[in-house]
Amino acid sequence: MSTLKLSGVTSGSSIIKAPDSGSTGVTFTLPASAGTLLTTTGSAASLTAIPAAQITGTLPAISAANLTAIPAANITGTLPAISGANLTGITTGKVLQVVSTTKTDTYSTSLAITTQSGDVTGLTAAITPSATSSKVLVTVSLSMDVSSLVHSGYFTVFRGGSISSFVGSSVGSRQPVSAGVINGEQGPELSTATITFLDSPATTSATTYSVRLSHNNGSTTTVYLNRSWHDNNSYYSARSASSITLMEIGA
Repeated sequence: MSTLKLSGVTSGSSIIKAPDSGSTGVTFTLPASAGTLLTTTGSAASLTAIPAAQITGTLPAISAANLTAIPAANITGTLPAISGANLTGITTGKVLQVVSTTKTDTYSTSLAITTQSGDVTGLTAAITPSATSSKVLVTVSLSMDVSSLVHSGYFTVFRGGSISSFVGSSVGSRQPVSAGVINGEQGPELSTATITFLDSPATTSATTYSVRLSHNNGSTTTVYLNRSWHDNNSYYSARSASSITLMEIGA
């Protein structure tokens, strides 16, 4: 093993030793400029211009999990406006679409007690669910009156031509309806009934919701929508609007 001893200018010395075995032809080249070659601290603080080819290995995954005590002065910039536009992966309880129909004109139909009207003209709404597991939140609001005092007008929600899930039980001869209003003893009254229920159509085909009317008078009676039965052209008479709103809920 060869050694090279370098004496200090005033005192002391440094020894450079060649390896005992292994690599041969090792060349130690001093830099052409003055300065510090190595520091005793072993810090990389003074290292600059390291060729990329000399950096090998795999960097760990970048994570902020261990970042602590970041000075507020080092956090700069402007946060974007809060928005749900870029939210992804939310598959349950999310409103996927909304369909609504509002009827502002009037409607009337004359019915026997055992008869139910057809679908109310201009008051249907159709929705096409994106998945068979989706639910449909149905809201129906109807303003009604009947042509007989102290009797009730009813409406029933239909889905695809069949009675929807939101009706009462048909025990005996009772009418299974969704809701109703009553014409009071004081004369013509415009009353509003609103219902909301969660339906499960279990389809991805277009599904139409509609309403049909009926009443509980023993003789033929007219059921009115968006107007009272009297409907005088005066301040004492009122007209209203009715609507169906459908919301698909991811389930």
